[in-house]
Amino acid sequence: MKKFALYEGFNSIEENILYQSEQDAARGRIISWKRWGTLAACICLAIAGAAALPGLLNPGISGLEGSTSSEIPSVSAVMESEHPSSSVPQSHPETSDNRIPKSSSQADSAKKSDTFIDKALTLPKALANEPFGAYMLSEAPAGFQVENIRLYQDENSYFLSGLWTKGTGSFDEISWRVSFYSEGDADRVTSIEDTKNYDLGLYSIPLADSVPIELFQIVDHPIFRGNELTLDAVKRRAYSVRDMGDTAGKRMNFGVLYGDILVEISTKGISPEWLYEKLSGLGSAES
Repeated sequence: MKKFALYEGFNSIEENILYQSEQDAARGRIISWKRWGTLAACICLAIAGAAALPGLLNPGISGLEGSTSSEIPSVSAVMESEHPSSSVPQSHPETSDNRIPKSSSQADSAKKSDTFIDKALTLPKALANEPFGAYMLSEAPAGFQVENIRLYQDENSYFLSGLWTKGTGSFDEISWRVSFYSEGDADRVTSIEDTKNYDLGLYSIPLADSVPIELFQIVDHPIFRGNELTLDAVKRRAYSVRDMGDTAGKRMNFGVLYGDILVEISTKGISPEWLYEKLSGLGSAES
């Protein structure tokens, strides 16, 4: 085809056809832009959802990090785990000011420290620790062996703890925890004369059903002064739980205060006489 004929052919195309084609091309560009914009928004939503999903599925994960609980179980805690139907009341018994020892400067500085420690110790190193080593259990009865000894400190806690067991197949154990006394412990300090505060023979198990609410906290886990502790008081803390597959030995649970050092004990399968002898020799039984 000659150039002139081709030129004439283009000139014969109607203007409305050319206009329509231009509109279709422009509309295609708009639709393409919208399609890519929608796709980008979907990708952003998918990324945000993936980041939030672990927290939605496991809302308690962040709260578990840094958990440092190493508490000596109380009588009610033991009974609650074995008899879940028992309810444990909260009590706030009145205490006199003369039962609250003054904190030493060493204790105060330790409580304010931002040092973080969490390490396992051998028994010899635990006994050499300052200031808690002198109040640590140095020797367990025959058949018991060290399972773990731990020194822990953060902005809220500072303690030396140890656990002795008889190994696989035995439920006997000795849990020993040494820390500084704090004012939060004051409601649990009792004199030997106030037997209603600690004598388990006066109540039935579970304690939640038999102990007056105003005495519950102190009966559940009392604290004796070291220079007042007697064998009779230790015997009054002994009790038995007849559960199949568990130890048939006595259980004991209480604390002893030596100045500003608090020793908390929970035992299964040892005698009151043995425990009293060990506690009487700690820190020269200072008050």
